[in-house]
Amino acid sequence: MFALVKFLFSNMKGLRRLVVLAMVLTVLQVSSDILGAFPLKFIPSKVQNAGNDPACLFPFLNPIESWFDIPQIDHDLQPEPNLAPSLPPEAQCPFDANDPNGKIVTVQHSPIGVIVFSLILLVLFGLLSALLAFTVLYLAANIGQQLTARLRNQLFDHLQRLSLDWHGKQQKGDLVQRVTGNITGQVAHVATEDINALTLIKVFTREEREAMRFGGYVDRDKRARLRAGWLQAQFTPLVTLLVILGTTAVIGVGGYVASGNDFALGSLVIAADSIDTGTLILFLTFLKLLYQPMRDLSKLATLASTASSGAERIQEVFDQAPELKDSPIPGPYGGPQRLRGEITFENVVMGYLPGTPVLQGINLHVSPGKKIGLVGLSGGGKTTLVKLIPRFYPIWRGSIKIDGVDSRLYPLDVLRNNISMVLQDSVLFEGTIRENLAFGRPMAGMEEIVAAAKKA
Repeated sequence: MFALVKFLFSNMKGLRRLVVLAMVLTVLQVSSDILGAFPLKFIPSKVQNAGNDPACLFPFLNPIESWFDIPQIDHDLQPEPNLAPSLPPEAQCPFDANDPNGKIVTVQHSPIGVIVFSLILLVLFGLLSALLAFTVLYLAANIGQQLTARLRNQLFDHLQRLSLDWHGKQQKGDLVQRVTGNITGQVAHVATEDINALTLIKVFTREEREAMRFGGYVDRDKRARLRAGWLQAQFTPLVTLLVILGTTAVIGVGGYVASGNDFALGSLVIAADSIDTGTLILFLTFLKLLYQPMRDLSKLATLASTASSGAERIQEVFDQAPELKDSPIPGPYGGPQRLRGEITFENVVMGYLPGTPVLQGINLHVSPGKKIGLVGLSGGGKTTLVKLIPRFYPIWRGSIKIDGVDSRLYPLDVLRNNISMVLQDSVLFEGTIRENLAFGRPMAGMEEIVAAAKKA
């Protein structure tokens, strides 16, 4: 779990303030839910004992409760229209007789007024909780999608810059899964397409262009998921409101009837005193069963375990060193951009696995403009030898010189921009035929594209 927290924290630059805001709003939502439970206590307590008033527990509520001690709410305060309204009878708050510091406190509030006041509190806290839940869920969706898109783009860009030697030891499906995670569709398709065509991408140094293309699909996927997060953020508080309204109905009608009043709604008639405190608690227990906090915690634990595993797999890729793009000579490259094409292999030794050389003591000289053919058995190393020229794989010993200069002293983009390669496997990227033909030179005109097609 610590590794997951460390991984997320290091990759959440620019999102940490949103995380803090979401945490603060979550605390406020929990506080709102806790405060919203007090009205559930006020009503049955007041109905059962007139002295057990909310003002006994929270004295600052005393003047607020007085607003509800009016005949328009409690008709018993003015039984006849021609009589002046009366105040509710005084009642004594519960206190511990064994407490030497205890004192007698009286309240003077109508039970019906307390019921109405409690129902208003219940609805207000319910609305506040629903609003905070919406905000927290949308923030969480926004943070999640922003972080996911960032990690996918970074991972995809990093994968393109790793050597073919490393890629040759990996399973393509595993790499695609690390990039796409649980997504499907065009993002997974483009990732599979590019990972399978990494050799072609490196030949034409199109890493940045493909990273931008992949980023466009990731961005569209992110926006679609943000819309889904918006809908989910609306659905959850809607359920909360339904629960609050159900609780309000049960407490309101039950408290009204338990206080000695008949309730009639159309053909539905509930006689006075037919509901007591025990019945109210029973209905509240039924409502409480709508919540599934323990199941939610179980889901979160499973999600955290899955996320931790995914973070470790992504970090494994990030820990791999990318190809050396620049020349090891300090300072900017000042050599030629166009090379003549003289190629010299001098005692080259190379292999894929340590201690198992594939090519040994290779000596070869190719003059500029000369055409040669490599003939040999399948698996004899012909393709491997050619792939050493653009430095797709590192050599163990010896040197490969281009125009008399060790190829390792050229920046990769300069070296590979001077090499044209026809691969054994043809690859078609998503897009038009013209875009595929111009993959190596995206700014090429139609005449150049047609000419290249004819030569091919």
